[in-house]
Amino acid sequence: MKEQESINWNHGAIDKTEVLVDGIIEDVLLDEAKDKLYVWHRTLRGSRPNKKSTISCLDRIKNQIIWSRTDNYDHHYQGGELYVNKDSNLIVFNRERVHVLNSSEGELLQEIEATFLSLHPNLSLLLGSFDIYSVALWNLDTGELLWNKEQTFNSAGSVVFSEDTTQFIALEDGIHRVDVSSGTSDYMKLKGLTNLPSFKKNGDRVAIVLASAPLFGAVGALVATGSTTKLASGRTSRNFLIEGSDIYVATGVVTKYNEQNELVWLGSTNEVLAGKTDIVSLDDERF
Repeated sequence: MKEQESINWNHGAIDKTEVLVDGIIEDVLLDEAKDKLYVWHRTLRGSRPNKKSTISCLDRIKNQIIWSRTDNYDHHYQGGELYVNKDSNLIVFNRERVHVLNSSEGELLQEIEATFLSLHPNLSLLLGSFDIYSVALWNLDTGELLWNKEQTFNSAGSVVFSEDTTQFIALEDGIHRVDVSSGTSDYMKLKGLTNLPSFKKNGDRVAIVLASAPLFGAVGALVATGSTTKLASGRTSRNFLIEGSDIYVATGVVTKYNEQNELVWLGSTNEVLAGKTDIVSLDDERF
């Protein structure tokens, strides 16, 4: 394995950027407005990756490193991601810790630690849990804890924000809708179909459903919609997708619930078994 890896992209927004950083490149983010390139990379200790990794900020025009910061950043196991917020500062996201770094010098501005962290789409709010059956919300710009409330679901680990971003939704023995501003929640049990109707095929939007390990039985995950290659506008979690007021849930089959939590659609072609992947249309209609 090479001690150093050269970054040389020549497509899209990253054009002919060529710099040199140490180790294994794990993620890259381009801030076009500031002509900065952020690289998440892990150095090697002998032939093995170092436990710590480094975030480097690069001048894309001069191809020079502006600053680097090394910490216990875990990209692979903690779902690491990089974001640039409205103040052009860098957000280093892990599911159990989030850092906000000053883009000019790499100075640590905010640090929040909890479990099952989830970023709001505006990148200024952060959800997480201190304990089971509780959810907390922080202002990521200031570090202020806005609220911490008990909930009727296990944790914030698998939630999806509504398309207007005023609520987040969790699935656990029903649908839980939580108001972002107050933390108040509304819980409704899922309602089933009284009979199984026939369907006709319609449209090109699909969900790719992946089977889990045999240990967990026949459980799937909606991982892509719109086409087999392009993610749709809906917001996704590990096993459900939200489009407007409709919720698609992947278990043994894919099901669709309306705003009243009524089951209005049942994927008739999908049967998820361990080691099996299925593609299911999301546009089937009842006769």
